[in-house]
Amino acid sequence: HIFIVAPEKERGKVEDLVSGTFHEIGPRIKFIELQQVEELYQRKKSYLNFEKELGI
Repeated sequence: HIFIVAPEKERGKVEDLVSGTFHEIGPRIKFIELQQVEELYQRKKSYLNFEKELGI
């Protein structure tokens, strides 16, 4: 898979490229909104901190 991380406002540009120039790899490309990556980071950080608190 190929992950493209960008703000939501860039989704249209990515879709244009995937449907045109890069159409052959389109099925492998996954757009991930930047805010989702930030949320994932915070959740993982919180989870690791919780494990430390529990001593596991």
